[in-house]
Amino acid sequence: MNNSDILLIIDKMLSGINPVTDAILSPGNLIMHPTVQQALSVSTRPFAIVVEGIILKPHRKNEKRPWSSLDDSSLLNAYNNGVPTDVLARLYQRTEIAIHSRKTYLTRWHPISQ
Repeated sequence: MNNSDILLIIDKMLSGINPVTDAILSPGNLIMHPTVQQALSVSTRPFAIVVEGIILKPHRKNEKRPWSSLDDSSLLNAYNNGVPTDVLARLYQRTEIAIHSRKTYLTRWHPISQ
């Protein structure tokens, strides 16, 4: 197992995803406990990229990309089931502000029929 495999597993757990099955973890799952999430986050620090003393933020691969209707539906479903915004941000590879803005847009201005 190499460093990228390790980081992928930890990132999935930080994102609220089972790293083996890719299923979304329930908010009550031990991995979702704030202390465990903090420990997982700290464990990735040795792998951080530092340039001129600044820790680079992780790349958000979906930043500025359009949302799909499937993303919209699953976002609202996860949000309505209590998945925290920070977990959704990691899951959708977007910022927390983008998650909040999209949720607000979908619920106020463009409701999805369920």
